[in-house]
Amino acid sequence: MVGIIDDSRKNSDFRSELYFSLASVNEFRESAFFHNWGYTNSANNILLTLHHADEKVGVENSIRELIAQHWHKDVLEYYSYKLLPLTAFHFDMDYGKATQFSLLGVLTVIAIGILFMAAINYTNMVSAQQLYRSKEMGIRKVLGGSKRQMFLQFLIESLLVSFLALLLAWFFLWIAIDWSNHYLFTNEPLQVLSIPKLFFTSITIWFSICAITSIFPVFFLHKTRIQIALKKQVADNWGLGRKTLIVFQNVLALILIAATIVIVSQVRYLKNTDMGFDRETVLIFPLKSEMRDNTEKITAYLQHRHDILAFTFCDNPPSYDKVWGGTFKFDNRAEWETWAPRYAIGDSSYIKTFGIQLLAGHNFKDNEQHPEFLVNEKMAKNLGYQDYHEIIGKDLLAGGLNDKSQGKIVGVVRDFNTNSLKEGVSPTVIGYNKIRIKNLAIKYSGNHPDQLLRDLENEWKQWYPNELFDDKFYDEQIGNLYQKEALLEKLIWIAAAISIIISFLGFLGLLSIMVVKRTKEIGIRKVLGASITGITLLLSKDFVRWVCLAFLFAIPIGWYLLGRWLDGFVYRIELQWWMFALTGFIGLFITLITISVQTVRAAKTNPVDSLRDE
Repeated sequence: MVGIIDDSRKNSDFRSELYFSLASVNEFRESAFFHNWGYTNSANNILLTLHHADEKVGVENSIRELIAQHWHKDVLEYYSYKLLPLTAFHFDMDYGKATQFSLLGVLTVIAIGILFMAAINYTNMVSAQQLYRSKEMGIRKVLGGSKRQMFLQFLIESLLVSFLALLLAWFFLWIAIDWSNHYLFTNEPLQVLSIPKLFFTSITIWFSICAITSIFPVFFLHKTRIQIALKKQVADNWGLGRKTLIVFQNVLALILIAATIVIVSQVRYLKNTDMGFDRETVLIFPLKSEMRDNTEKITAYLQHRHDILAFTFCDNPPSYDKVWGGTFKFDNRAEWETWAPRYAIGDSSYIKTFGIQLLAGHNFKDNEQHPEFLVNEKMAKNLGYQDYHEIIGKDLLAGGLNDKSQGKIVGVVRDFNTNSLKEGVSPTVIGYNKIRIKNLAIKYSGNHPDQLLRDLENEWKQWYPNELFDDKFYDEQIGNLYQKEALLEKLIWIAAAISIIISFLGFLGLLSIMVVKRTKEIGIRKVLGASITGITLLLSKDFVRWVCLAFLFAIPIGWYLLGRWLDGFVYRIELQWWMFALTGFIGLFITLITISVQTVRAAKTNPVDSLRDE
């Protein structure tokens, strides 16, 4: 070791725990991979800087010439070599970090929509407050107050109130970032890349909202007659514009509620659907090369435990975020196939441990000199065999799996997923290659492996005193394949909660306006014998009507957007009517709960207080 690198900043797609020079590659045991022109690994990257951007095509052509010189010219028919700009690496779905740019776009739109909702509701609340102050504004106009003075007054008040909100927002932002890094972004923590940009953006938004929310009350009160203002009989005009904004914010809230229901259902479906193998009660233990070469003690110990049903030494479990594959020669065909299946590498206990169903033939043997292979249904059908028994006994030379010796296909297994359910079933070959063994998988009985883990850890320390005992439950690893979907689920939960709170806090502001408008009416109705229930229904019906109208708009929009999102999954749920019915019920229920507090209080007001100003 010659140095230590500062890794405190995590905002990089290139993070490693150990760095070594290219010249030292030959010192590693598996350095042959770096001299095999047919070996590719998406985890390996070469970073280079061009003198000029227009040299990109020339470098790509040079790479093609290099491949043709050291490998085979025919390879260029199936392989292409392109330089990927570093700026595009983060969002590239094939070779880069695979961060979905569309996901960031969706979250950005949601954030803008929530900000827009907040601005609408703040304007409504300021308007309601100014209606309560109409008498004050009338007196100021009688005494000669100008539009400029009132505008400055409203602007300064809005600036002061919203500036306090801005300070609280910055405070809660730091708390939210710390909380998010602990619970949401544990592997890729959030960091504020530019404090000045954040400061400038928040100040701009703050001042813009203050200016907009100050203009509306001044304009409204300016056109109000003085005698009306002094009597507190200001009649607000509920025009099409304001009603449209109210419906819009409820549409957004309802769409987010529907998205939460659909995304939660899809993530649960991905985590629990049948993948063609048994993932329950399976433990995974990583093995180093020294441990792989000395497995006799592990085997002897595991064979004598009654709580262990099966175990296998394998490369990776059936469904994993990193997959292995290669081209192959089949039967008596002279040429290599132009497509590559996935490889599942393990010993002969592989299919028993993971519960993979054998449909035809028999299990393979652990013999690298005379290889035997199993193929899945997809592989057999791709090779033209509908009757699985006909492919048994055919020769197979699997490049990268066991290409030193030609082997035979001895069985066909049921289709199973070698990757996440976001992709379809791939043609798959199961075989043995000792060098590729990296894990020990144990299938145990019962639901409480605590004693088994304690015993294994004690034995592990005796077998490998210098190695860390590291165990993982396989079903948890399966869940990790859907980290982005699970993260989206949590973010949508948060966005939906925020939008609902903002939307229905806005209802309180609108109710305040309505109560001021209809104070005299409420008093008269109570004098004439109207009940509290009747007045509550009277004040609530407009808001219920708006929510119902928003629901009618939210259904087609949500159905289309969520359907497009689900189209990105090979295995997906179908949109059901109950999801949107539940959305409407939740929206209506929250609306009624929110407005009932204000309307009941208004209905209980003493009619003497409502009418005495007259």
